Amino acid sequence: AAPAVTVVKVEAREITRMHRRLNEIFSRATGRTEEEVARDTDRNHWMTAEEAKAYGLVGSIIGKATELP
Repeated sequence: AAPAVTVVKVEAREITRMHRRLNEIFSRATGRTEEEVARDTDRNHWMTAEEAKAYGLVGSIIGKATELP
């Protein structure tokens, strides 16, 4: 089995790669720069549904099942 340090390094590298990829996707979707998205999504910054809509990450907020198409 791989040493625990190696496993953690691999996981950290993959998390970093995924975060960069999400920043690219969010940048295209919101019209913001990747740098701005990276800053705004750094660490554990959680947006409310309203904040995500204002940011451009979601198009609409569904509050109850009857609002579904």
